[in-house]
Amino acid sequence: MLKKAAAVAEHMLTIVGATAIEDKLQIGVPETIATLAKAGIKLWVLTGDKRETAIEIGKSCRLLRPGMPLAILSSKASLSELKAALLKLYHLSGASPEKDVKDKKERAAVEQKLQELRQENNGSLNNFGDCAVWQKSDSEQVRALVIDGEAMTLLFGDRATEMILFSILSKCGSIIACRVTPKQKAQLVKLVQEHVKPTPVTLAIGDGANDVNMIMSAQVGVGISGHEGLQAVNASDFAIAQFRYLLRLLLIHGRWGYRRVCILINFSFYKNACLAATLFIYTNFTGYSGTSLFSDYFTALFNFFLFLMIFYTAIFDQDVDDEYVHKYPQLYASGRCNLDLNVTLALNWIFMALLHAAIIFFLPAGALSLGTGDRTDLVSYEAFGAVVSCGFINYMNLKVLFETRYFTYPLAASGKQCERKNIGILGSTWFAAVFNTVFFYLGLYVAGAVGDGTSFIFQMLPFWNVGATILGHSTTWAITFLVIAACAAVDFIKYAIVIYFFPSPISVSIERCRLGLDNTDENGKKTKEATTQEDLEALKKNHHVENNA
Repeated sequence: MLKKAAAVAEHMLTIVGATAIEDKLQIGVPETIATLAKAGIKLWVLTGDKRETAIEIGKSCRLLRPGMPLAILSSKASLSELKAALLKLYHLSGASPEKDVKDKKERAAVEQKLQELRQENNGSLNNFGDCAVWQKSDSEQVRALVIDGEAMTLLFGDRATEMILFSILSKCGSIIACRVTPKQKAQLVKLVQEHVKPTPVTLAIGDGANDVNMIMSAQVGVGISGHEGLQAVNASDFAIAQFRYLLRLLLIHGRWGYRRVCILINFSFYKNACLAATLFIYTNFTGYSGTSLFSDYFTALFNFFLFLMIFYTAIFDQDVDDEYVHKYPQLYASGRCNLDLNVTLALNWIFMALLHAAIIFFLPAGALSLGTGDRTDLVSYEAFGAVVSCGFINYMNLKVLFETRYFTYPLAASGKQCERKNIGILGSTWFAAVFNTVFFYLGLYVAGAVGDGTSFIFQMLPFWNVGATILGHSTTWAITFLVIAACAAVDFIKYAIVIYFFPSPISVSIERCRLGLDNTDENGKKTKEATTQEDLEALKKNHHVENNA
């Protein structure tokens, strides 16, 4: 009807002029998308534009690369043609109910739906209408798929059909959904979380009010502040000014933050498991009477004695430089594949906690086994626990240093010209190490000094003068050194075995970055890497040349 009305109205007209709105990409969008794809992140574009415009946008932003096989599920085709294309793509993608569906009932439903699709098409899969499918020769390439909103409406609603569709989508490197409504954008994000296996972490980024539903449906929402208003920013978890900042948010700060949290979690379980194992070993020598190896002050302040070192590591640690991540975005796989926090790694930490607990207890016990039991002898009940605590706390702090890859220095506070990593005395890794050590020994001395006069408050009478006594014995310092050396030797052996016999590509890349091996040319001379600012200037220059052309 609209075409007939236009043919009647637009007759014998003279074109005087035309206006158009230029919708240009922001600076750095193609480079950002290409780098994110190298990091193994699957990119989906959900847009309200028509199919031709969406495909051109995909090409201009390098989401669709030259030679990439492209399939199309179009609503302009009939429903039978659309289902035929869906069935053909399912076979070409290499998907199968046995591999993609774990639940038996859902697998049976998918197999039944596939059988129905085959019967509807009478075994013929060559009539696809306006749809397009891949070729068999494209199986080794990264493939892309374009689907429009009306086609989604026709295919969504039946769970088995949705699972078939998302089995295909999960095998694609790039997805473009065009002519989709804000509601469909949110629906697509939720279905991704439901059907794609293993369950992915979804991030939605948008700049307009029509992206709010999508941003709120994803686990992570990012809003771009710009000419479209602030609705997307207000509904998001993170706000950025331009799309290219997403690269630094994900690959650098996101990866650093993930690794820091993993170290914090692993160490928290490790130190508490080590403490519990030490106390458990001690109960075997007390007739399971419930007597504690450590004084009340130690158990009450245990976490405070160790908090600052791991606190600094969880804030400042960087395993690789930001320029190195830009150069090798594949390092993002450490978070994507859960390499820093998994069951195997957690069991490894617990095993090391048990091993260190045995060393921390039995080494002082063996060294002090010839004591007389006198009040001034270190083998007495409270004194022995204090000696064990010295080795315990000192090695826990050293363990954090072993897991730290980025050390900050206190030179910036002196007013000297310093490097970027020198952030002041209070932000120094070494300040945290010294503070934890001094805080522990000060607490040990004060607890013994106030034990008599304030025993009604602290119940510390048995601990009176213990701190001063053990700190005055050279034996205490010798045992502390032996405990630290023995535990460190065990850790060094473990690190050597892992690095030399079970290296992962990520760990090798981190070591190469630390040793500077990837910053040299064939002659061993250091190469100059382009910084983010230099890259930006080059992008601006190219963008200016393109606009002038």
